[in-house]
Amino acid sequence: MSEMQKMTIQIGGVKYPITTAEDPAYVEELAKEMDKLARQLMGNSRMSINEALVLMALSYLDAHKKSERSADHLRGQIAEYLEEAAKARMEAGEARKELTRLENKLKGKGKAETANV
Repeated sequence: MSEMQKMTIQIGGVKYPITTAEDPAYVEELAKEMDKLARQLMGNSRMSINEALVLMALSYLDAHKKSERSADHLRGQIAEYLEEAAKARMEAGEARKELTRLENKLKGKGKAETANV
């Protein structure tokens, strides 16, 4: 597990001390992205930083939940594809056995005809 680090980020002109196990450069990148969005929200209206952050949190939570549903759907599709592939492998194996059986039957028939000549 990564070591916890203390750092301060700034969003919408407000400093927030945080503790994180993430890479500080990554956290700073996230903070800059949030700051940019918060400033856009506040600049287009008379919204406070708190209101902007609440709207951002709702937006990110919505995106997260939709991503989870999408990931669950993809996992379900993969499971179906794996089942279909296993079934196809089994059917291919059975077809190979039947082919071998028929080839052996033909060889046996050919030997019997040669013996009768």
